Amino acid sequence: MDQRPIFSKISDMTASGPQILVINSGSSSLKFSVLEVHSESVLVSGIAERLGTTEAFLRLSDPEAKKTEEPLPGADHRVALRRVIDHLRTRLRNEIDAVVHRIVHGGEYFRGAVIIDDARQTATLVLRKPNRTLREQDAGQTL
Repeated sequence: MDQRPIFSKISDMTASGPQILVINSGSSSLKFSVLEVHSESVLVSGIAERLGTTEAFLRLSDPEAKKTEEPLPGADHRVALRRVIDHLRTRLRNEIDAVVHRIVHGGEYFRGAVIIDDARQTATLVLRKPNRTLREQDAGQTL
């Protein structure tokens, strides 16, 4: 497996503009897009569906109509995200500058966007949607 880093420091923006990986974990899916900030264009997008089943698969596409679909039998969110990262390493010319991950619901604790770090764990979110939030936390930790 390629061990090159895919994520760069925020201060290391490329000439073509920063690229952001946007992730949305569902109960049995993982949607993602890589966006080029300045042009607001989608560089790559896709979805891993039916995660946790023998019918799980990953589908990717980019603006050049390059499409890929591969079976991921039995894959969970973590395995799917690792495959996404492997594909991004081969499709992107530049590194990812930032990652955005959507979390379902912050309840009374989070009313707006927050940075999840060691000081602010997602444990408080488990109260709202336990299964879904744990999958989202897994994806965040994988990154």
